Amino acid sequence: MTEAERRLFLTGYLVGGISPFGTKQKLPVIMEKCLLNADTDAINAGQRGVMLVLKPEDIVRALNAVTNDLSD
Repeated sequence: MTEAERRLFLTGYLVGGISPFGTKQKLPVIMEKCLLNADTDAINAGQRGVMLVLKPEDIVRALNAVTNDLSD
C-alpha cells in the first residue's frame, strides 16, 4: 500500500484534502501550540480548497485536540 493509499484508507480523504473532521477512523489530533496565539486559524474542512476559519480554542474543543510544541 502506498502512503497516499494508506492515508485515504485511514482518513477517507485524498492527499491534499485531509481534514481532521469526519475521518473514517478516529485519529488523534495534535495541534501546534503557537496556533493558540492567533485570533483565528484556517483548517481543512474536508474538501480540497474548502477551509474553516475558527478560533483556536474552538478547534481544540471540536476535535479534542492535544496541543504541543511541534516546530522550532
